[in-house]
Amino acid sequence: MTDTLQAVPAEMRSLARWVVWRLEERNGGKPTKVPYQPAHPHKKAKSTDPAHWADFDTAVSAANKNGFNGVGFVFDGSGITGVDLDRCLRNGELREWAKPIWGALAPVSYCEVTPSGEGLHFITKAKIPADGWHKLAPVYGLQGTAIEIYDNGRYFTVTGNADLNHKTIGDGQAAIEWLQAEHA
Repeated sequence: MTDTLQAVPAEMRSLARWVVWRLEERNGGKPTKVPYQPAHPHKKAKSTDPAHWADFDTAVSAANKNGFNGVGFVFDGSGITGVDLDRCLRNGELREWAKPIWGALAPVSYCEVTPSGEGLHFITKAKIPADGWHKLAPVYGLQGTAIEIYDNGRYFTVTGNADLNHKTIGDGQAAIEWLQAEHA
């Protein structure tokens, strides 16, 4: 895990906003990525409680030592936003509906493939407009697809499986506003 995570931008690694996560089943049998506290790996973490987060190195170490599936980055309202495109990749190729979003976000984002191998996470500097939306599913009626946007109170799993051409966090405010308007 450590080698791939070196692709994560130094700006993100320098922030103490990291948790660890484990894939667990919900009551209905659907697997979900449950966050845990790196400093107390037997306790669940809240993405709204900074006391539950740690620095990057502590989180990576805790994930490796305690058999977690990975680490996650928490959005705390300080101007970094995450966009999650579910099932936007098919056999490693970008699906048509996701191409305009890629075109808008990739130049101003750190972008990586999600743990499923079928989605992408974009992380950029932006804030969701006050009247903005957080989730759209399905996208254009395509089963299993979704667009999610968060800038506070959530976390994203981080794989380090990055497009190395797009590994910096730039000013993505215009791209987020476009995405909000395009899919309102």
